[in-house]
Amino acid sequence: MEWAVRVAELRLWLNLLVDVEKGNIDIYTKPLLPNLSFKIRQGDSLVQEIFEKYVSLREPENLTPSIKRIIEELAKEHSRFFDGESERENIIKKLENDLVKKIFDEKLNQLRNEKGKIQNELKNLFDEYSNKVKMFGEDKKEREEFEKIVDNLSREKEKIDNEIEEYKNIYENLLRTKEKTYFLWDVCFSDVFKEKEGFDLVIGNPPYVRQELIGPPLIKNPSREQKDLYKKKLQESVEKTWGYKVGGRCDLYVYFYFQSLSLLNKKGTFCFINSNSWLDVDFGKYLQEFLLKNFEIKRIIDNQVKRSFKEADINTIMVLINYPEKEFLNNKVKFIMFKKPFDEVIKIDNELLIEEKDELFKNEDLRVFPKSQKELLLEGIEGDEQEEIKLLSGKYEGGKWGGIYLRAPDIYFTILEKGKGKFVKLRNIAKIRRGYIPYPLKLFLLTKEDIEKNNLEINNLYPAFSSPIYFKNIILESSDKYLLIFDNIQELENTNLLKWFLNKINELQISNKNISLKYREQSQIIIPRTIYERHIVYLNKGLSIIDHVELLIKEDPEIICCILNSSLYILLKEIYGRVGLGLGTLKFEVIDAKNLPFLELNYKFKKGLFLFRKLFKREILSVFQEFGLDSDKPIREQEPNPLPDRKELDDIVFDAIGLTEDERKEVYWAVAELVQNRLKKAKSV
Repeated sequence: MEWAVRVAELRLWLNLLVDVEKGNIDIYTKPLLPNLSFKIRQGDSLVQEIFEKYVSLREPENLTPSIKRIIEELAKEHSRFFDGESERENIIKKLENDLVKKIFDEKLNQLRNEKGKIQNELKNLFDEYSNKVKMFGEDKKEREEFEKIVDNLSREKEKIDNEIEEYKNIYENLLRTKEKTYFLWDVCFSDVFKEKEGFDLVIGNPPYVRQELIGPPLIKNPSREQKDLYKKKLQESVEKTWGYKVGGRCDLYVYFYFQSLSLLNKKGTFCFINSNSWLDVDFGKYLQEFLLKNFEIKRIIDNQVKRSFKEADINTIMVLINYPEKEFLNNKVKFIMFKKPFDEVIKIDNELLIEEKDELFKNEDLRVFPKSQKELLLEGIEGDEQEEIKLLSGKYEGGKWGGIYLRAPDIYFTILEKGKGKFVKLRNIAKIRRGYIPYPLKLFLLTKEDIEKNNLEINNLYPAFSSPIYFKNIILESSDKYLLIFDNIQELENTNLLKWFLNKINELQISNKNISLKYREQSQIIIPRTIYERHIVYLNKGLSIIDHVELLIKEDPEIICCILNSSLYILLKEIYGRVGLGLGTLKFEVIDAKNLPFLELNYKFKKGLFLFRKLFKREILSVFQEFGLDSDKPIREQEPNPLPDRKELDDIVFDAIGLTEDERKEVYWAVAELVQNRLKKAKSV
């Protein structure tokens, strides 16, 4: 990556040249451009280790007088080098090496002192006990207590001995190593932390790497063990820096937030452009809670119509954060959705509007939705306790910040207001789980052709649902694909199915011969995890489900399926789902289904739905066809004309909430716009 550093230096120099005023150039006594060699660094910026040991100089106890002296000398040399004294380069490199060696030297001294204290404590303990025995004789209980204390101190001493040996080896390796193989913020930018206690501004576009792909950046094709160890180090780094625990399912960019925020000084500002997934996904709750409780979130910015990056199949947001100077829970986070490309709306008038608005505001360019950090925190904590109790002891479960405050149309809030007291969470009426995740899929998913060609028995083969593309009707009754399910391979003894299975294991080079897929209770309702422009919720009549959201319901599954196929629930899925992928698809996961508001069933409501089955008898079309709208035209210039059976179902649901005719029309427009916007945005670059 050395080339990347040099390219960055060149770009900075070119920008400096453009900004230089010709009349102020002094090419005779001063260098034309500054030295940037120590301003741009390359390395692992997340895990701060040397030879597997965590290093930090942020704690006051680690800044001994000798370390402070080297840092002061480094700051002077950095300044001289930046101003053009190129000969200082080797001096800086030596001082940085000296600083690292001194860190480990001081640690060794600290450990030796701790060991000496324990040795003295053991000696005094033995002397005291020996004198006591001489004077009063030996007591069994006192001896047991004495041996217990000695044992604990001896174990502590042994632990320190091992640490001393580790640090000695590291120190010797440092003396032998000619090339620097580490990157440490506290060493490489020691002058910044000495003079300003951190950076004034941190700007970043961290890489988008899903949690299962995270691995050490300097190792090519890391093993599973290396990946797991690196993820553990990332989690430990957050805990050591902030005293905060994060879950193991966080994507890589989340760790960049924790590290980058630790680099700010007390008046610093942070700006990232990164995936929007943390606003709505389950792992995002760790970052949401951390930011709400520790920083002043100024703005979260999205663009409704255009993606920021052509090459990356993700949707991004911009996040602006300040280090808090005062009480910040009353700070209003401004969720800003721009309705036109950035180059058309980034202007001073809009900037002034955003700055002054403390209440919901919208115009043709943008919508600003201010929400205090306290409100966001309380919304993410379940329970009916008083505010003070929730803030002190409540468990933060996360909020749908992207779905509700950036994407949700105004009609959503009208529905919540009119439906107050009528909604419960879907998880209160159904057990919700993810479908089978057979791995590898080729080993467990068979076609009719596979069965007929190999004369396979069907005892352990179950009709399967894997992709909504091939299932256009609500009722799932049959399939031409089958899932192989068994608890134990012995169930397949003396069958052609076993021969086929073992041959497939060899063909796919699978080492685990005891692999299986256990039978589970059948679900009644299926919500696809990936949605394009056709929204459908299935009523399951006997299929085994592969990797979609399953609902297990004991009562009224057909009625509940009716409700979930209404246009109201298309709207709610668009809001509660995730649009982080740049391909235009909506992702809808188990956690999203669990949090989905669901209309409680009363007798009158149930009776109306019980008589309604028309939608079950036909193919479900795209939302535009269902609503009688043209996706290629501006949505609000058209009058919604939903298909008769859809309108009949929607009217039953809308009546239960009490929506007016204009509000019902607004639902159709809002859904169509949400779908149209995510599809158009996917094609915008």
